[in-house]
Amino acid sequence: MTTELSDIFSLLTQPPGNWIYHTILSMAMVITAVLAYSKNIRTSKSQTTRHLLSGSLILLVLQAVFISISLLNSTDIFTSSQTHAFIERLIAALSVIWVIWMVYDQDEHILLHRISIVLSIAFILLALAFILLVNLQPQSQILQGQIPDLIWQSCILLTLVFGAIFIVKKRPQLWFLGIFMMLLLVLGHLLQLLDADGNTHAMGAVRLSQLISFCWLPIFAQRCAHEKTESQKTIISQEKQRQEKRVDLKPLLMTQSLTISQQETPEEKHKSVVKAVSLGLVADICYLARILPEKTDVQFFAGYDLIREVFLEATSLDGKALPNILDAWSAGRSFLANQTQLDPQEAKTLIDLLNYPRTGNLFAYPLYLADQTLAGGVIFLSPYTDKRWDEQSIAFMDAIREPLADVLFGKDPQTALKVEMKDARERIESLTSEKNILSQILAEKELYIKKQETIIKQLQAKNQIEKIEIDRTQEKMRGRIEALTLQLASMQSGDKLEQMKARIRQLEDEREQLKILLSRSEARIQDLETQTGQTGPIRLSMESQIISLDSIAANLRLYMRSHLQQENLNLEIINPDGRQMIKTDPELVQNILIGLVDNAIQASQSGAAIQLSQKLSFETGMLIIEVTDFGEGLSPEEQRLFFNAEKELIPGIGSIRAIRDAIRAIRVLNGKIWLRSKKGNFTTFRVQLPVRIID
Repeated sequence: MTTELSDIFSLLTQPPGNWIYHTILSMAMVITAVLAYSKNIRTSKSQTTRHLLSGSLILLVLQAVFISISLLNSTDIFTSSQTHAFIERLIAALSVIWVIWMVYDQDEHILLHRISIVLSIAFILLALAFILLVNLQPQSQILQGQIPDLIWQSCILLTLVFGAIFIVKKRPQLWFLGIFMMLLLVLGHLLQLLDADGNTHAMGAVRLSQLISFCWLPIFAQRCAHEKTESQKTIISQEKQRQEKRVDLKPLLMTQSLTISQQETPEEKHKSVVKAVSLGLVADICYLARILPEKTDVQFFAGYDLIREVFLEATSLDGKALPNILDAWSAGRSFLANQTQLDPQEAKTLIDLLNYPRTGNLFAYPLYLADQTLAGGVIFLSPYTDKRWDEQSIAFMDAIREPLADVLFGKDPQTALKVEMKDARERIESLTSEKNILSQILAEKELYIKKQETIIKQLQAKNQIEKIEIDRTQEKMRGRIEALTLQLASMQSGDKLEQMKARIRQLEDEREQLKILLSRSEARIQDLETQTGQTGPIRLSMESQIISLDSIAANLRLYMRSHLQQENLNLEIINPDGRQMIKTDPELVQNILIGLVDNAIQASQSGAAIQLSQKLSFETGMLIIEVTDFGEGLSPEEQRLFFNAEKELIPGIGSIRAIRDAIRAIRVLNGKIWLRSKKGNFTTFRVQLPVRIID
């Protein structure tokens, strides 16, 4: 079977088969070039037809070079058949490279050009190396065997495989026809490798695969020139309409400029600005870009497509993807470039941004704030019309640069005014709420004062009655003493005199006891008068109320605010169960807190802090209050002196009177109090009050 294939393939390597091969292949290249040239003239030099024309001319030149070498070989100028074989393999490799180049992409692609040129140079250098080795060492067994052919065919096959993979991934126009041509060439080179027993210098299998595959190039050129995407057809029709009827952009620009000031949100304002700028420069695509401080990202916060009349979505890109644009902006320059001049990475980034196969010409203009800080810029692209940007475009942007930068990146007075109005409303609401709370507290205090005044009047009346009764009793006793004295003077009997004296002594003792009772009553009256308006043991029974721990803390802070400010102290309130409602006597609880905090204020130094902690023990139904000051503190001996009722001044205690007022209220509520202190560090009063916790 191998011998039969070798016989078939050898028909194209010797006359007249070799001339048939050259003729058919050359005609295919000429027809492809003619079709591409004619379509190029008709389509105003489109990129697709120019690509096909360049590729077909390169293949035609390669074929002409191969025919010339064949003629020279026939006249015995090149006597080495191996040299001729290496040249044929080189031309086959170059043909594969440029066929892949033609099929892969009909747009300008700098990376594809560079890869094709590098591979071509690599194959040429490889062929020169083999030719030199053959001429220098003609008797080498390695060069005489199949190893050189194996190397060449493997390199060409790898090129075909990678080219097919790229074509499938890119999927250009008629990509399936290109894959079919690649498969035919792969099959030809594989058969060339399998032809081990044949003539290793002849490439009959490769020539047959080239005949079959390259003959499709005219069809490829004919159909590829006719196929256009729907977006391209739309663009052409729109371009024709613009050429038939010119639109006066002045009314549109005036309308768009007037709508900028009417926009309420920044997003709507940015859309109006980008549309106005796009109309002003008649740009296919216009993007507004912002460079965030201390960040490497470029934020495209507004975009407009003038051809399709749609706004583009906002997005962010890594600044490293646009190196040339950012370098120019950082230097204060504009950046102008056509699609062929763009960096491959930059071109790919813009293509992905547009979601369109080409970018057209690029014009990137920087925008600066008043302090010459780079804030962002405007990017114009022309993928539809290939509009070129020139000095007039730069002059237009120079004329509107300052107001455009102020509108986009400057401070908006209306926005600042809205923020101030919002803050003012919040302050008004806060003050209104505080006013309502204070009014409620004031009403409660007035009611409490009225109740206390009633109680005081009742106590004063009761004391007056008791005083009158004591005075009457004294008068009666005084009268009895005088009567008994008279009786004693009139008595002459000694026994009766002694009895009367004993009776007088008894009456005098009773009088002394009454005086003691009277002094105690007067002391009690004085004590009641000094405690007017305070809660304590003298307080008559009052009904308990439902109140939250937050309200208790708020009332205390309000009551002690001026005192704290005068002493330059900070009251820290720890209230984890603040929203919990309890039932107790709020006035007594308030007096306890006032007494403890007042003592802490007087025991603290200016600038210090006072801590108040309120929490509930749900297991025991107790309200636990702790007041801590960071003043002088108490030693163990001073703590023992604190509970001595005779001491009126103890170092580390701010106000003995305030503490004792609080203790009286604690006793009324059946509570308990503890003292914990460390000399030179802190003093803490802990109070435990029974309350009713409301679920």
